[in-house]
Amino acid sequence: MAMQWSEKYETGVVRIDDQHKRLFEWVNKLEQHVKGAQGHLDVEDLLTFLSTFTRTHFMYEEICMMQRKCPVAEVNLQAHKRLLGVIEDFRARLAAGESDREIARQLYVAAEGWLTGHICKIDTQLRHTSQETARV
Repeated sequence: MAMQWSEKYETGVVRIDDQHKRLFEWVNKLEQHVKGAQGHLDVEDLLTFLSTFTRTHFMYEEICMMQRKCPVAEVNLQAHKRLLGVIEDFRARLAAGESDREIARQLYVAAEGWLTGHICKIDTQLRHTSQETARV
């Protein structure tokens, strides 16, 4: 079932929310591929996009949290490092010859869980920080 954006995922930072929405769209496309409703998907290209996009997104989000003195900034940073490690693990498995379809399936499960869990528990803490200190 496609992931739907809702207010519960909002951080109060429009740019971050827009980036999260893009990730939701990406996960929904991945779901369609895994279910066989979408044609060929280049998993290597997908992992490259995900690695690049998340690194850029994470840097921006981490800056926002530091500037706003968000109490979960360090927890967020460590979670980001772990996810980047997971992405690199998927890339290594693909390079070692593991099935594209199996990697796509596992990537979908991991990404869906990450988005809903991480955003709701950590990223939304930005809502409770002062915007006066933000300069991003």
